[in-house]
Amino acid sequence: MQNEKLHKVLESYYFLGEELEKRLYHYKKFLNELNAKLKVSKEVRDQLPKEIFTDDSIRIKTKIARKIFDFFVRLRTNRTFTE
Repeated sequence: MQNEKLHKVLESYYFLGEELEKRLYHYKKFLNELNAKLKVSKEVRDQLPKEIFTDDSIRIKTKIARKIFDFFVRLRTNRTFTE
């Protein structure tokens, strides 16, 4: 039961990180990196209820999501090279 909850949390963060990377990639086509990150952050903020999520909590959750996504991408990449 505990493992299922952990799996769902990790999966949610992974998919959030994946979507953040897709949006960032999209905006980097016509904006510099800083402006692309600001645009993605604004999109996230606009989609969440301001009464529940503070800017700090959004920043922390997106940072965690990016780290989890990057970890699994690197893990997959390393596995591909070692097989």
